[in-house]
Amino acid sequence: MYPIYAATVYNVTYYGLNGVLETKPYNYNKYVCNYEAPAVEGKTFKGWSENANNENVKYVVSDTTHELAKDFNLYAVYEVNRYTVTFNTDGGSAINSAIVDYNTSVTKPANPTKTGYTFSKWQLNGTDYNFSTLVKENITLKAVWTEKNYTITYNLDGGSWNG
Repeated sequence: MYPIYAATVYNVTYYGLNGVLETKPYNYNKYVCNYEAPAVEGKTFKGWSENANNENVKYVVSDTTHELAKDFNLYAVYEVNRYTVTFNTDGGSAINSAIVDYNTSVTKPANPTKTGYTFSKWQLNGTDYNFSTLVKENITLKAVWTEKNYTITYNLDGGSWNG
């Protein structure tokens, strides 16, 4: 007679932003992180943490086997997506691009300058841009200019002109 040993089974519980996603069993020393967290709009999944308040990723999907011997919880760690807002001044003075978090607005920059023109407004794809709009992707805003008109007055100092 030989003794028969059953592998000890432990559970890992995965938590997303809204609570428990799933609990999965694993055998002693046989845990492999193979659970992908659900997509969250405006965020990128980075991995898993053992602490609900800790954003330090300890496990990533497809990690190799971990030697663990306990039930444990894993919490999804997400990073907010960041987007670039580019300012195309159409030949005017340069304005640096802005980096903004998903679903936030970009601060309106100081108006650019361009010789012979007056800055009018910013547009996105031909439509006037409202700076309270929440950014959800990379965008390029283009400056719209109005050509300056000048009036020239000639002082003929008593003479005449036949123009």
